[in-house]
Amino acid sequence: PAKYASAWTSKGGMAVTIRPIRPEDEPLMVQFHATLSEESVYMRYFHYIQYNLRVAHERLTRLCFIDYDREMALVVEREDPKTGEHTILAIGRLSKLHQTAEAEFAILVSDAYQGHGFDPAKISVLPTCVDLASSAIKDRKALRESFGMKEGEKAVLFFAMLGYGPNREAAEYIATVLAPAVREISPDVVFYIAGGGGKVQESDGVRALGFVDDLDGLMSAADFCIAPIWRGVGILTKVLDMMASGKPTVVSALAKEGIPELVSGSNCYIAEDRDAFINAVKALVGREDLAADVGMKGRRLVEESYSCSVMRSKLNEIVDRTIDQERIRS
Repeated sequence: PAKYASAWTSKGGMAVTIRPIRPEDEPLMVQFHATLSEESVYMRYFHYIQYNLRVAHERLTRLCFIDYDREMALVVEREDPKTGEHTILAIGRLSKLHQTAEAEFAILVSDAYQGHGFDPAKISVLPTCVDLASSAIKDRKALRESFGMKEGEKAVLFFAMLGYGPNREAAEYIATVLAPAVREISPDVVFYIAGGGGKVQESDGVRALGFVDDLDGLMSAADFCIAPIWRGVGILTKVLDMMASGKPTVVSALAKEGIPELVSGSNCYIAEDRDAFINAVKALVGREDLAADVGMKGRRLVEESYSCSVMRSKLNEIVDRTIDQERIRS
């Protein structure tokens, strides 16, 4: 609809047009996706999607030809003043979820143009949250049997989309460095790596599960969780899911950037480097009493600060405040 098109100038003085997406934008969207880094893709979709899949004709046809009754997609388009060439710099999409009164909203910006837009003072950011109902502790004995975990073994879990570089590096570190070092003193420890998109080097102490549909069940079955991720994005969601399951969790220092309430030795263990990570895992697997206390405090942190109910209340406060401000202006 043309009524939603408007001119806009970025804070850097760049003139652009914001308008609804059109079916003929497919070639521009192909070019747009070529400008995105792995981190930008991961932040948008919460897992890495390869470029050839993102620009597949069938997918882009569906995304460019939309039903305006149930969704809206606006693109930021720039025309080069010298060549007249058009480029899509960003896209925002609001989609109504089927058979609900809810919607999904997302913005994706080309890496070269990030930081050129909204005034941060006008944006409220809510961190990701966890549905605690889905992370409730389940029948561990049956679950452990279903995942092939033997009686008496200590199961240490890492899960991720292995097609994403930082996640793949973490899996390789577990298989080749962490697992051998820990099993030297605790041969009853077995590391389970779950996730599709890549291969994992298996051994007596390392099992690759591939894609797992029941991730909540897998976390309930495990004894410990780990997130040895040292760069990139995506660790925040993993760590919150792990802690919500009540499992004692060892994380890299990167996790604290997104979860400032993390306290090493209290609600988790934080490792500053790869050697420290080995020592932290050794400490936890050797102290069941300590591990139980860490897991309990981690779960409590999620309940108090990162549950969906908490975030829902914060969102309602933001919406109410925004409505009140608009009423005052009018």
